[in-house]
Amino acid sequence: MGCCSNSEQKNASWFCGNVSGIKECVVVHTMSKNNLSRIVAYVAVEEEEAERNYKAELRQYVPGYMIPNRIIILDVLPKNANGKIDRNR
Repeated sequence: MGCCSNSEQKNASWFCGNVSGIKECVVVHTMSKNNLSRIVAYVAVEEEEAERNYKAELRQYVPGYMIPNRIIILDVLPKNANGKIDRNR
């Protein structure tokens, strides 16, 4: 489902390892119904971090086009049989 370059995906997922309170995340590039590029981040956070404004924090570190259009907070990210994040679920 990629619509962006690999370097954009790496840059967009920068915050997964650099923002405190995030246990793990995955960033997915998709196309909207209107054929627009969208960045969606699925993020598993520490319990007390659920209400934090990640977009505002990210704006301090990365250009606007790298900020996910949507950040979906989950308790845990789905894993496949090998223990890797399952991007298809």
